[in-house]
Formats: sequence, C-alpha cells, structure tokens
Amino acid sequence: MKEVKMPPNVWRHVRRELKRLHKMQPQQPGYSTTRQYLELLSDLPWGISSPVGGPGGAAAGSSALIDVAAAKDQLDREHFGLERVKQRILEYIAVRKLKPDATGPVLCFVGPPGVGKTSLVSSIAKALGRKFVRIALGGVKDEADIRGHRRTYVGSMPGRLIEGVKRVAVNNPVMLLDEIDKTGADARGDPAAALLEVLDPEQNKCFQDHYLGVPFDLSRVVFVATANRSAPIPAALLDRMEVIELPGYTPEEKQRIATCHLIPRVLEQHGITKRHLHISDHAVEILITRYTREAGVRNLSRLLAALARHAAVQVAQSNRCIRVAREVSPAPGTAPGSAGAAGSAGSLHGSGGALTTASSDPLATAAAVGNAKVELEMGVEAIGMEGKEVAAVMADSDPIEVTEEMLEKVLGPPKFDGKEAAERVATPGVAVGLVWTAVGGEVQFVEATDMVGKGELHLTGQLGDVIKESAQIALTWVRARAAELFPPPATAATSSSAASSSPLSSSLPPFPPSDHPFDDTIPAADHLPPLGPYGAVSSSPAPRPAIVPTIMPSPSLRLPFLLPILLVLLLPVLLLLVVWLLVLLLPPPPLLLLLLRSHHLLVRHRQTSQ
Repeated sequence: MKEVKMPPNVWRHVRRELKRLHKMQPQQPGYSTTRQYLELLSDLPWGISSPVGGPGGAAAGSSALIDVAAAKDQLDREHFGLERVKQRILEYIAVRKLKPDATGPVLCFVGPPGVGKTSLVSSIAKALGRKFVRIALGGVKDEADIRGHRRTYVGSMPGRLIEGVKRVAVNNPVMLLDEIDKTGADARGDPAAALLEVLDPEQNKCFQDHYLGVPFDLSRVVFVATANRSAPIPAALLDRMEVIELPGYTPEEKQRIATCHLIPRVLEQHGITKRHLHISDHAVEILITRYTREAGVRNLSRLLAALARHAAVQVAQSNRCIRVAREVSPAPGTAPGSAGAAGSAGSLHGSGGALTTASSDPLATAAAVGNAKVELEMGVEAIGMEGKEVAAVMADSDPIEVTEEMLEKVLGPPKFDGKEAAERVATPGVAVGLVWTAVGGEVQFVEATDMVGKGELHLTGQLGDVIKESAQIALTWVRARAAELFPPPATAATSSSAASSSPLSSSLPPFPPSDHPFDDTIPAADHLPPLGPYGAVSSSPAPRPAIVPTIMPSPSLRLPFLLPILLVLLLPVLLLLVVWLLVLLLPPPPLLLLLLRSHHLLVRHRQTSQ
C-alpha cells in the first residue's frame, strides 16, 4: 500500500480499516468485504503515472518527447481526410506538450457510425504516449455505474471510471467515454448528471466514488467522448465539452480508405495476400456506388471481408496450401539460445522423406519446395509441440481477379443502380429533397397528386410531428400563392421546400426541374433562413443518384463550403472582365492602329466613289 503513494487523508483511512480488519475473525460476514475493499484501495494508482511521451519515444515524468510532427504523420497514415478534425487534435497535443498539467476542454467527436471516432481517440493516446481505456456508456441507466454502489449493499462494486483506472494501473490515461448520447435515466438516477462532476476540471480533482468513500483525483485523466448525435446530450453536459463534427466520407475518400487501409487489413485477417486475391480500383468503386450507401465504411469493410472469405475457400480447396513443420530444437553442438541455434537449418518432414534447407523462414522454405515441385504431406501433429513448429504457407499462383460477375455471384445483384432519381422524377408530381439523419445524409423523394375532393391534406408514411407541421406550412404557402401559380388551389403537399414544389409539379409540369433537389425548409413568410450546420452533410449524397445541381437559399452562399463552387462559376466572368479592362487601359499595339487606319481609309474611299 505504501508503494501506490496514497494521499495522507486516504492513508489515514486505510490504517483505520486495517486495524478494524485485524480485530475481525475470518469467519465473520464483513471480513471478506473489508478485505476486498482494502485490496481495491491498494490496486488503485494514487500517485503512479505513465511515462509521458510520443510516437518517437517516452520519458518518465516529462513531455519533451511528445513529437507533434510524428503525431501528424501518424494521423495522416491511419486516417484519410478529416483535415479540420486532425488539425484540432494536433492543437490539443501541442498544448499538452507545452503544458502537461493543462486543464483543457473535453473533446466530443460527433458523427455517423463508422467514420473513425474511436480510432481517432486511440491515435490521441498513442501521440501522447499514454495508456488507453474505453468506457462504454451505451444503455447505461444507473447512476451507480458512474459513482459506484455504497458498501452497505450486497454485491456492491465501484463505478466504471474507477474500474477503468484500476485496469490501466496509471492515474493519467486517455479515457474514452463511448456513446455518451446513449445514456438513459430512470428511478435509479441519471448517469448524465453524474458525469457533470467527472467532466468538470474544477470538480474532478476530488471525485467521490460511493464505494471508495474517499476522494480520487481524476484531473490528470484525458477525457474524450464520442456520440452519434448531440441532441440527446443534456445541455449542461454538452456545455462542458467541445463538440467536433465528423462528416461522412465522400466516394473518393472511401476509395482511398479502402485501398490503403481496409483491403490490406481484410486480407491479413483472412490469411491471404495480394498474390491470392486482387481487388481493382474499379471493383472498389462498384462496391461503393452500387452496393453501399453509408456515411462511414463499415458496410464496405463487410463486403470486402465477404470477397476475402470467398477467395480463402478457393485457395484452401486447391493444392496451393502446404503444411510445413520446422525443427526448432538446437543443432548438435550448438548451445541453446545461441545465434547458431536460432538460425539453424530447418527440416521439412513429409511422406516423401526429409528435405533440409538452409533457411528457417517457412515462406522461403515453401518457395523452395514449390520451385522443386515437391508435394509434401504431414501427419497429424499438435501445433506448438516440443521441438517442432507447424505453419501453413501458400505457394505462388495467379491471383483471383474480382470482376463484376464475381461481385454478383458473391454479393448478389447491386442494390443501387444510380438511375433511381431520373426514373422517379420523370413524371410530374415527384420532387427530390435532401434530409439529414444520424447516420448521414439521404435523398428523399416526395410524391404528390391532386384529385377531386374537399381540399383536405392526406399524409402517408410514419411521419413525425415536425414533418407534419412542415407539410401544413407547405400547403399554406401554395394556397397563399394559388392565384399566381395556377387557378385551382393545390390539394396535396408534403414537408420542406421539396414538399411545396411537389404539388406544383403535379399541376405545372415545367416546375421544378427533375434533377434539382431542395435542401431547406420553407416558412409561411417569404424569408428563407440559411442552411444549418448539417447542410453540407445532407447535400453530400446528392451526386449518388445522378443529381448535381442543388437548390439552396441565397443566405447559404456565405457558407465556407460553397466558396470553391462560387469561384469556379465566377471565374469565366472574372477573366472576361480582366480582358475588357486591359483593352480599355493599355495603349493599342501598332498593328491594331494600322488595321484601324486602313479600315478608315477604305470606308472614306467607298463614300467618295458613291
């Protein structure tokens, strides 16, 4: 207990508990619980910290070796895209390097599933040279999971935070609070309210766990949270964190991620290499555009794994799999553990006799066997038996090429063909809208039809209250301008700007254009507010169903993500303006003056001749 460097107040408490345990008999009911309590206190790292360093090394008690450049290289190597997010992480690491005891903000990564939130936190831990611990908060409804149970209860135990600190055995780890938006509340308390003390730098210095009964310092722990949505998080808890939005990946980014990260990892997990399965860029593009529609890359990884399993079956069923047993016992006359024993020749035992090679590498041995065209078979032996080591190696052969026919055979027919929008909006009465969801942007088709009736509005589908109110607003907008649009009033509408254009399309075929989606809601008045923070996310899937132009309110043009589009559109106009100014300001060249003079003389000659 003295080795864990307890604070003086905790040490006095421990000594009282030890005296109490000394007076008790092992047969008494409270003996085991008191002993478990003291063992927990002795296992906690009260004054033990992990060495602070970075990817290039570590130094105990110093942050001099936190290499920001190495951290940047690691983030670029493990994560493609997300430039703004990685820049914020580098700023966070740089502050920790200059001031290790800084009480910085608690970062909260908010984004759809599969965009790399958890792996980003793991990269932060590697860059800081600290241990990493993950606390899953999804479905937690009991406050005792955060603060622990009181020792008076049967089966009491500390909270998840104290258990996580005990598991890593240091008091300054990087602790991930995963799925912080999935916590609930019931009669047993509100875990989100208990997290208020944990995430407050001014209060977590003396965090009080109900089971411990003594304060524990959590100020050295680097807390990072993740969530899919920020709306379910209570306002008081959200105020203690700095929210960093992680948008979904574009198809180009998914292509790079699959080529550089997913395919090598999937092949390694299934025991094959690029020599056995070759997935071209065209095949990856088909998987992204015609088999998956997601913000992240999890479904793409599952499809790649299905292709790898199909290839593994073909490789395993063929004769290209060779079982090799290698002698690992030291050679005669060589001392165990010496260099000669480690690099001694290996013996391959098979039905055709023994073949001895000068290499101890099973892959090199298999290559030699394949070149000699010798087929080996082994008897049944236990892997890891004394004196032998068994390995499965693959002989070289032509790789399996992934084609469209193979994709349809393994994965089935494509789920998306890219022509859905053009086919559905070919007839009047259908408009296209862009919506935001917790798992990324989606394309929504709004259909409307007019019929003889009483002028009522009928909505279909499982719509929420907000969508129903938007439908009423859209119908009000159309009816208020019925005299300008068409003589009879509209009798059908649905939500958002697309909803108001859908009944107009059913009565006026030229409006709206079939390939122009809408990305905003309309109020009853004429003012259109700019897009919210998810405007770019909801408009990201627009190119997937062959939709390029997007109708947005004009105030949204001030958003940063539209500046490149404006520059591209205005570039020809700017070039023409520059040429016009140059013609007006610069003196004309001599050749031009000569041509103008000749033209003037020619005109005068024609006039005199007439």
